[in-house]
Amino acid sequence: MSYPLVSVCIPTFNGAGFIGQCIESCANQTYSNIEIVICDDCSSDETISIIEKYAKADKRIKAYKNANNLGLVGNWNATLKNATGEYIKWMFQDDLMEHNAVESFVEAAKSNHDFIVSKRNFVLYPEATESEKEYYFKKIRKLENYFSDNENTHYFSSAEIARLTTENIALNFIGEPSLMFFKRSLINDVGLYDDKLVQICDLEFNLRLAVKSGVFVINKPLCSFSIHANSTTSSNLNKKYFRLRYIEQAYFAFKLLNDKAFLFLQNQLSFMQKLKLGFYWKYRMHEANKYIARQTNKTECINELQKFPELKYGWFTGLINYPLFQITDLLKSRR
Repeated sequence: MSYPLVSVCIPTFNGAGFIGQCIESCANQTYSNIEIVICDDCSSDETISIIEKYAKADKRIKAYKNANNLGLVGNWNATLKNATGEYIKWMFQDDLMEHNAVESFVEAAKSNHDFIVSKRNFVLYPEATESEKEYYFKKIRKLENYFSDNENTHYFSSAEIARLTTENIALNFIGEPSLMFFKRSLINDVGLYDDKLVQICDLEFNLRLAVKSGVFVINKPLCSFSIHANSTTSSNLNKKYFRLRYIEQAYFAFKLLNDKAFLFLQNQLSFMQKLKLGFYWKYRMHEANKYIARQTNKTECINELQKFPELKYGWFTGLINYPLFQITDLLKSRR
């Protein structure tokens, strides 16, 4: 029986209050052929000393420290580059795994599934607001909403993922990184995380994986994703509203229509679905300009816009490759 090496990847930054429990949940897995790759992004608290203590006691733990602060996505990519396993299992410093999580993912991978996610499980800390509870427990999009709860597993083809993408534009319906398990060789095909994105960087990367291999869902909460005042999600929403609300979402739609990494997805989309993405992109830019007009100090917003020069291009570029005869048929059907 094959027991492939799994790299459990944990990017850290000022996570002293959580990292110990996270490491223990990874180290105490029923599946033993793992390496725990931890990459710290210049923490100013006790995170590094805690990691080093665990590393001395467990040779499977490989600790790295960035010479300079790389930021969220930069540190994710650095962590991936240090991984050597056949498979990648993400974990964040404040998240936990069930003791049999890695074993369950490996079993699914043996059935020729290269990208696997588990059912989402959110852990909201006591300080979570009522609006956060409403969003995470009732409103958030989930893959398990699209199949029967009686199914233990479900496979979404690349074509199905393409359809769901246009139904949930810029909404993370696939799941957070801590729920992900994928074959490391896929990175050679889809690349690393896009460091121009802050909040939906995981969704954009997940879609590149998904349109390459489809998504296999284990309908069981094997991992938990924590939401609290110091979590990355809460921090981003509080500090970077303009970029996350308008610019990132417009850039996301732009990439879906134009980036070669999404060529398969583009080929799966109908003309009307591409049109929807194009309108979404331009609407976000329209709203961004309205937001800027209301600001007394516009400099910060303008500086954010200048980081995305591609967004000024005509939105119709994403439709150029759509077969002309299909456009003609579509127009005839509208007469």
